[in-house]
Amino acid sequence: MVAPGGYATDGVTGGVRSDPNPLYDDLRDALSAYVASADFGDPAAAGRAILELADTPTPPLRIFFGTQGYPMLQQVYADRLKTWEAWQDLATEAM
Repeated sequence: MVAPGGYATDGVTGGVRSDPNPLYDDLRDALSAYVASADFGDPAAAGRAILELADTPTPPLRIFFGTQGYPMLQQVYADRLKTWEAWQDLATEAM
């Protein structure tokens, strides 16, 4: 399972866009700031990596492509482990 990050593409072309809802102005501004600062990958590099995975005798079950996913999930899983540890006594009572 490949979890891709963002890639430097031409974005969405065509389609129909509605008028922006002002309730989402702050969210749109935050997303625009993130996009302006993010390190987006090269789609061709993703293709090469997929081919390399296909040729690997023991590929991973899951892999992140790009630079965004892994650091974010490190914190998410650290938080989960901390919660699970804090509630382990109660969890074992359920046996």
